[in-house]
Amino acid sequence: MSTYKVGQIIYAVLRKEAMVYPMQIVKETTEKSLDGEKTTYFARAGSDPDKILAVHEIDGEVFDNADAAKTTLINRVSSTV
Repeated sequence: MSTYKVGQIIYAVLRKEAMVYPMQIVKETTEKSLDGEKTTYFARAGSDPDKILAVHEIDGEVFDNADAAKTTLINRVSSTV
């Protein structure tokens, strides 16, 4: 699992759309139990401040830089042509 910093910008390439979506990490929660520790990161999607989702729930690939997201998107399009 990747680690992020609150305030960091991540880039998602969704499975259903040929677009790169920038998102901002807005919250990090760590849960401790007898089974161990689990860290969950939450990102704000788009300009709506109320639209926050867990990064692991994003239906696509998540990157920490725009170039990697762009390369993945180009490879997807190239493979379908």
